[in-house]
Amino acid sequence: MAERNILDVLAEMGKTFAGADLSRATNQAASLGADLGWILLGMGLITEEELADAYAQLHDLTLVGESEMSVQPEAAGRIPDGIIRKYNIYPVAVEGEDLWIAVCNPTGVKAAQAFARQEMIRVQVVLVTQSVMARLITGRQPGPAPAPARPSQPGSVRPEPAAPAARQTPAPQPAQRPVPQTAPPPPRPASQRPQPAPQPARPAAPPQGSSGADDGLGLVETPRGRTAEEETDAMFGQMLAVADESATIQIVDTILQHSVTHQVSDLHVSRSDAGLVVRYRRDGALQPQRLKLSGKNQEAVVSRLKVMAELDLAEKRQPQDGAFDYIARREERDVRYVCRVSIVPTHTGEKACLRLLEANARARSLDQLDLSWEALKSIRTLSRSPSGLFLFTGPTGSGKTTAAYGCLQEIANPAISVFTVEDPIEYTNEFYYQVQVHEKIGLSFGKVLRSILRQDPDVILVGEIRDSETAQIGAQAAQIGRLVISTIHTNDAPGTITRLADLGVARYAIASSLRGAVAIRLMRRLCKCKRPASHVSAELEAAREHFSLEDGEAFEPAGCDECENTGFKGRLPVAEVLTMDAKLADAVLAGESGFEIRKTAMETGFQPLLVDAWRRVLRGETAEKEVVRQLGTVL
Repeated sequence: MAERNILDVLAEMGKTFAGADLSRATNQAASLGADLGWILLGMGLITEEELADAYAQLHDLTLVGESEMSVQPEAAGRIPDGIIRKYNIYPVAVEGEDLWIAVCNPTGVKAAQAFARQEMIRVQVVLVTQSVMARLITGRQPGPAPAPARPSQPGSVRPEPAAPAARQTPAPQPAQRPVPQTAPPPPRPASQRPQPAPQPARPAAPPQGSSGADDGLGLVETPRGRTAEEETDAMFGQMLAVADESATIQIVDTILQHSVTHQVSDLHVSRSDAGLVVRYRRDGALQPQRLKLSGKNQEAVVSRLKVMAELDLAEKRQPQDGAFDYIARREERDVRYVCRVSIVPTHTGEKACLRLLEANARARSLDQLDLSWEALKSIRTLSRSPSGLFLFTGPTGSGKTTAAYGCLQEIANPAISVFTVEDPIEYTNEFYYQVQVHEKIGLSFGKVLRSILRQDPDVILVGEIRDSETAQIGAQAAQIGRLVISTIHTNDAPGTITRLADLGVARYAIASSLRGAVAIRLMRRLCKCKRPASHVSAELEAAREHFSLEDGEAFEPAGCDECENTGFKGRLPVAEVLTMDAKLADAVLAGESGFEIRKTAMETGFQPLLVDAWRRVLRGETAEKEVVRQLGTVL
């Protein structure tokens, strides 16, 4: 006989569904990796109480109503906040050696059991509706919770049930004790429970990672499959259309988990007349509006992000910056992310922008950066300079720091002393001496650099040259035999020379200390569904002839399920490498302008970004339209 499922139980309860509705719900549950019961709830086909009653019957759980629910102070703090919010479980009572845990779905049972095994304790589980669980969680404060309103009988964790005759003793366990008055009341059989009156569905978000699959520890595995845009819109739309304060935490968690699953680098949350809008930056391109959420509680979502980043909730007129850690499930393991948060007031309300960075990501070597072999050869040569100033430039998020760390990976060994000065530290390495800048207490880049010069360094990585003091000390360190690797914001590699001069570094110091500069951009990589380009532009043909580029075939994006019909998947770097030579040094000392310096560099063999980009096009790695989007078409 086939195992009973949620549909069987709902049918026994008298619930029937139209064929089209059931087919749509089943397909959406399979695509999202979500529980079918939650999908039915989100579609408004069943009520919250009906779903809870079905869970109780299907999994033989005790269903406790809100009127029977009260939290014992001794239970507060027994489960870490992260587990509570991620798996939707809540400690409600301690009775002898047993910890009573409220759950709102079957996956919560697995999480409670896993927690019991981890902590080597005994747990008892009761079932509550998702709204009750959400209210429990949102009412919780970090750390030991304050004692809630106590019932009339001291020590009681739940009021007595309405009908004592309906009490049943739970199934006996070894050395079972009689259930005292301080324990949660045992369940009434499902057949004796009053049927809830029909009312509008009020779904909360699904449990974090609620795929229904066991990850081997009794915890739930987050789905890794692709989420279609229309299914995602439907899921989030149902969530916030009925959202209130109790659902906000779960909405934010779901948005963050969705971002991690789809490898989003930046997340934009803003308000509009139509409601809350969430946009994702993936592979360097800001996706169209992926989620349009109801405006009922849109302010609560931004407020939740401010709370997580420890920002001032009351301040809505000034920009604020902060950060928080977030644990997400990815590739069958928990991964910690650092989420940098920026809040800016706009005319429609506060806008939040989050940058997601994997906290324990390992720095990659130059070989792992997927540079063209021409750029790789030049960068490797510069990184092996015994001393001097070596700079990377490009816009935010272009891979400057990743490339700088790639150079460190190239040269670092136990025989040299390596220091890094960063804000924040992006990659940790036990063999580097790493210092976190803290401007608020006066620990600036310049101050740290001065101290490091007394620490016998061989190589210094400076996170960013952003002021005159840092630029001048970096140049001085390069002149006294240290290799200084850093990043700076300019439009191109020759622009680093004029930028250093603007920051107060003497021209003679630039000419003698600067070894080279690399400008980097990240292009979207063509998906394997690519097809031969139907048209090759005159610009590409001109570049091929002028720079003697090798023959190759250009491709264009097509679109498939794997790339979500964008035609692109992943990114690759293109680079221009400026190497200081005698002729270029003379131009610097002569005080030539940025345009003249660039012209001089090209006369000595410098090749601009477009050349490397066209190479990648002719090798079938990126598309011409991506080059135009990022760089334009002017050599």
